[in-house]
Amino acid sequence: MTSLIVQNVPAGQTGAASGMNANIRNIGGSIGTAVVSSIVIAHPQRDGVPAESGFTHGFVLLAVISAVTVVVALLVPAAHRTGAHAAVAVPTPGETTVPSPAETR
Repeated sequence: MTSLIVQNVPAGQTGAASGMNANIRNIGGSIGTAVVSSIVIAHPQRDGVPAESGFTHGFVLLAVISAVTVVVALLVPAAHRTGAHAAVAVPTPGETTVPSPAETR
C-alpha cells in the first residue's frame, strides 16, 4: 500500500502521504480491535469467560467487512497516467543542450 501511495502522489508530498497512511492504518486497527473485542465479550459465561459464540460472531463480522472492502476496492477505477513518467534526456557530462522552442513553452 505504501508503494502505491508513493507512486501516485507528487514527489514533494510522499512524506505527508506515507504519514497519513500510517495514521489511518493505526486508527483503523484501534477501532477494529475495540469493535471486535466488544462483540467477543458482549455475552460472557457465568465464570466470566467470553462465550464461544462471541468469537464466532466477531470472525463473521470480520469476514463480511473483508468481503465488502474487496468489492469496494474492485469498483475503484484504475488510474492511467499518460506522459507522467515520460523519459527525460539526460546530457552526458560536458555536453550542453539548447532547448527547442517547443520545450521552452
